[in-house]
Amino acid sequence: MKKLLLLCFLATLASLNCQRPDDCSNGVKDGDEVDIDCGGRCGECPNCLDGIQNYQELGVDCGSNCKPCKNTWEILPPNFQTFDSNWLMDFTSETNGLIVSFYGREVYTTKNGGETWEEGFLPPYQGTAEPYAQMVKLYMADDSLGFLVEKVEPAISAECFLYRTTDGGTTWQLVTKPIDMDVAF
Repeated sequence: MKKLLLLCFLATLASLNCQRPDDCSNGVKDGDEVDIDCGGRCGECPNCLDGIQNYQELGVDCGSNCKPCKNTWEILPPNFQTFDSNWLMDFTSETNGLIVSFYGREVYTTKNGGETWEEGFLPPYQGTAEPYAQMVKLYMADDSLGFLVEKVEPAISAECFLYRTTDGGTTWQLVTKPIDMDVAF
């Protein structure tokens, strides 16, 4: 009878141990892990020098358990034609962002950290001095909602327009009539 009780106790203990929450994503080096949330029962750890993006890396050999990716630069192949312009840029995460040209009314969005860009669309210019209009402010509140301000150089006129996007910068809508520059900015 004692053996039976001991076996029941061990079976119960084993079943409780199997129902423990997953410790392989708690951000702590515990159990038989070799590093934070990897190695041992959690599986292979990243090789931060293998020249490929694997494990949970955010880039090639960076992010996750490897060095941060923020200070690395990569020259991307051109995939859109534009005249010489300055650009406004805003990213809401490491993968989602957009760029808008100061002149030329060009908008491009990315959902993969800038590897590829999709062209967005601004409504036609509503003012009277289009060649002198420029985008001056860009703000993305989140992955969907954003605002863009277009103004005309003060020496020409005081036109200023506010645009709003609700789809991450793919399309924009004019949300105000021209604003008096002295009041708005």
